[in-house]
Amino acid sequence: MKIYNFRIIFEDVLKRWYLVILLALVCGGGLGFYGYGSAKNASPVDNTELKEQWDAYETAIKDYEQSIAESEQAVKDNQSILDDLNAYIDNSVYMKIDSQDVRVSSGMYAIHAGEGVDFNLLISSYYLYVTGGAICDDIAAAGVPIEPQYLRELVSWANSYNTFTITVIAPDEETSAQIFAACNTAITGKYDEFRSAYGYYELELSDEAHYANADTGIMNAQDGQLNTRRSYLTTQSDLENRVVSLRGTLDYHKENAKPETEVTGVSPVKNLIKFGMFGCILGVILAFMISFLSYFFGRRLKSVKDLAAIDLDVLAVYDGKKGFKPDAEDLLTSVKIYSQMSGLDKMSFMTVADTEDIKKVSAAISDAAKEAKSDIGIDMTDYFGSRGEALKSLTGAGQAVLLLQKGRSAYTDIENAVKLCGQFDVKVRGCIVLQ
Repeated sequence: MKIYNFRIIFEDVLKRWYLVILLALVCGGGLGFYGYGSAKNASPVDNTELKEQWDAYETAIKDYEQSIAESEQAVKDNQSILDDLNAYIDNSVYMKIDSQDVRVSSGMYAIHAGEGVDFNLLISSYYLYVTGGAICDDIAAAGVPIEPQYLRELVSWANSYNTFTITVIAPDEETSAQIFAACNTAITGKYDEFRSAYGYYELELSDEAHYANADTGIMNAQDGQLNTRRSYLTTQSDLENRVVSLRGTLDYHKENAKPETEVTGVSPVKNLIKFGMFGCILGVILAFMISFLSYFFGRRLKSVKDLAAIDLDVLAVYDGKKGFKPDAEDLLTSVKIYSQMSGLDKMSFMTVADTEDIKKVSAAISDAAKEAKSDIGIDMTDYFGSRGEALKSLTGAGQAVLLLQKGRSAYTDIENAVKLCGQFDVKVRGCIVLQ
C-alpha cells in the first residue's frame, strides 16, 4: 500500500511560491480583462462605424505585437545556436589544426584469437568502443587535457578482417603522440573484459607511425563551420533589425491611427476588479491542485515496496526521529560483508534526492562510520552534482549504495542511477530510504 505525504505536497507549493504568484496573476489578469471586455462589449454603442474603426485599430496592434513576439523568439533561438557554434569553434581542438601541417599518429593492431573465440563479436566490440566514444572518456580520464566531445573528432577507426587501425590527428606532434599513447593504453585495458566475454586472444601493435600530413578535408570542414557562423551572424543582425522596425511601426500606429473618439462601456472597472479577484483565488487553488495531481500521478518514490520492481534491496530505513532501522551498526556490518565478499575496501554512497534531509542522512552515515572506526572506506557522492566527481567516486569504490527519499526521489532518477552504475560495472548493493 502506497503512503502519501501531504506535507511534501505543501512544501512543493511553498518551494515554488513564485509560480503560485505567477499563476494567480495570470488567472487574475486573464479573468479581469475578460470581465472588463465583457462589460465593454455589453455596453450600447452609439456609432457602429466608430466601433469598427476601433476593432480594426486594436486588431492591428495585436498583429504587430504577435509579430514582435515571434521575431524576438527567433532572435533568442538564433542566438542560442550562435552560442553553441562559438563554444565549439573556440574550444574544439579540431578547429585549431593547421590543415597543411596535420600531425598524425597511427597504429595497426592485429588480433590473434584462439579457438572458440567469436571473432566478429570481438572486432565489433572494439569498433563500438572506439567509434561510440567510450574510448574518448577513458582517454580524458587518463589525463589527456581535452574534453571527450572534442576528442571524438581526433580519433578514427578502420579495420580489415583481423586488423584494425587507430588514427589520431592533432595540431602538434606532442599532443598527437599523447592521445595515441592513451588510446593504446585504453585498447589494451579492455583485455580482461573482452577475454572474459569472448575467450582468449592477443593484440599485436604494428606499423606505428608519427608523421605530418596535409588534409583539404579538414580545411573544408573548418571553413564550413566558420561560414555557418557567419551566416547565423547575418541572420541575427537581420532579425534584430526586424524587431526594431516592427516596434517603430507599432508606435507609429498607436499614435497616428487611433480613432478620434473612444467607444465607452458601462462599469468596466467594476467588472475588472471583481473578475480579477476571483481569478487570483482560482490561480492559487489551481497551483495546489497541480502540485497535488503531480505528486499523486507523478514518478516519485511513494513506497519502499515499489523498489522491488527494479530489484533494489532496501538495506535500511531512516527516520528523522528514530534513526536507522536496522541500526547504523548493522548497516555498516552489511557494508563490510559486501565489501569482503567482493574483495573491495570502499563503499560509495550516492544521494538521489536534492534535499537538505538527504544530506543529513549522508552525514549520519559518515558520523556512524567514524564512530565505529570502520575499516571500510566510506565515500559520499551526489547523483545531481558533478557527473565527473560521481563517476570518480563510483568507479573508485567499485560498489555503491543509493540514498533515496520518499516523495522526493523520482523513479526515473533512481533507474538512471542504477544504469549509470551498471555502465561502469559498479555493483549496486541496495539502498537506504529516508521516510
